[in-house]
Amino acid sequence: SAGYETGQSNTLKHNFGRVPFIEFPKNKYRLPELNKYKGLIDAYDDIYNGFINDLDDVQTVILVLTNYGGASLEQFMNDLREYKSIKINNAGNGDNSGVDKLQIDIPVEARDDALKTTRENIFLFGQGIDPANFESSNASGVAIKMLYSHLELKAAKTQTYFEHAINE
Repeated sequence: SAGYETGQSNTLKHNFGRVPFIEFPKNKYRLPELNKYKGLIDAYDDIYNGFINDLDDVQTVILVLTNYGGASLEQFMNDLREYKSIKINNAGNGDNSGVDKLQIDIPVEARDDALKTTRENIFLFGQGIDPANFESSNASGVAIKMLYSHLELKAAKTQTYFEHAINE
C-alpha cells in the first residue's frame, strides 16, 4: 500500500458484535414446509408416470402365432401389410391354429381414483386451493376469503416465527 487512503472504504461499521446474519425459521423444527406433503407429490408422480409408461407399452401390439404356415416373421409381416391376411397350417379337428392378440388391460379407473385422491390430499395437507377446482367463480368476497382461510392460518403461523428475526 502507498501508506495513505484513497477514496471510501466498503466496510460497514456496526455494533452487533457478530456477523449480522439473521435466520428466518419456517417453524420450530426449522424444516421446510414441503416435508409435510412431499410423499404425496412423489406418489402422484409415480402413479402418473407408471400410467404413461403403461400406455406406451400397450401401443405395441403382440401377436401370438400358432402353427404359422409361412417361412419367416418377415414374410408374416409382409403378408399382413400387403394382403391383409396370413396363412395358417391346420392340423385337423381340435387344432388351435391361428393368430391371437396379446392384450394388456390397464386399470384406468383405479388409477384415476388414486390420482384424484392424491391430488386432493396434496392441496389439503398443503393448506392451499387447487386452481383447477376453483368452481366458485360467482362467489362473494366472504366465500372466497373462507376458501383461503387455511392458507391464511399457515401464513400467520409462519409470521410468528419470523417476528423474532424481524425484531432482531
